[in-house]
Formats: sequence, C-alpha cells, structure tokens
Amino acid sequence: SGLQVSDLSTLSKMNTHEAKMVIRLLEHLLYNGYRAEQLVVLSMYKGQLTLLRHLAKSAAANMCLRDRAEQVRMSTTDNYQGEENDVVIVSLVRSNTAGKGGQIGFVGTDNRINVALSRARRGLYVLGN
Repeated sequence: SGLQVSDLSTLSKMNTHEAKMVIRLLEHLLYNGYRAEQLVVLSMYKGQLTLLRHLAKSAAANMCLRDRAEQVRMSTTDNYQGEENDVVIVSLVRSNTAGKGGQIGFVGTDNRINVALSRARRGLYVLGN
C-alpha cells in the first residue's frame, strides 16, 4: 500500500510503495540513456531518503542498472537549496487519511515546495499520494 509510516528511531516519515516507484523511475531513466549525474532524487524526509538509498543498493534493483542507480544523488529538499540538475524526481512521502484533517506537515511549507519544484532544468517528476 502507499501509506506513510514513521521511523520510530527518528520519527521521520517514509512511504515504501512510493520509494519503490522512485527506484523504478530511476531505472527507467537510466535504461533510456540518462546518466546518473543528470538525475537527482529529492525527498522532504530523511526517513524516505534512507529508504531510497537502501532500495537503490538492493538486489531487487535491475542488476545491470543497480550500480548506476546507486550513483544518482539523493538529498533532502532542505540540503538541495541553490542547486539544480537536468532531471529531478521529488518524493512527497505524505499520505494522510481524511481522519487526520488532511494535514501534510512541512511538505506544504512554501519554501520547501519552491525548492523542490524549481531545481529541474529539463524534467520534473513528482511522486505522491
């Protein structure tokens, strides 16, 4: 399922289904000729970033692309201010139920959204639920 969960050790958010989709998108872009240095993955949450890095190294990734997927830069949105790249993939992570009032935490903070959506020179992919 595409539900968010919290990492109990850090209280950061992560969404496993969304992270797997990010890795599949990376594999697709690498397979179709993009170089690792042309791509960046941004996440609002460190928990998601840790999960993404783990999945990029995972044996579940396509063996011929795994090494290149590991070379793709992955960063939190806060740490990517002032930088840009050809293709940016943004993982929003949050997937709140209606019972929580639809609150999306600091994903809705204007400066974070601005950074996430303005770093791409050629292509922007936003994954969320």
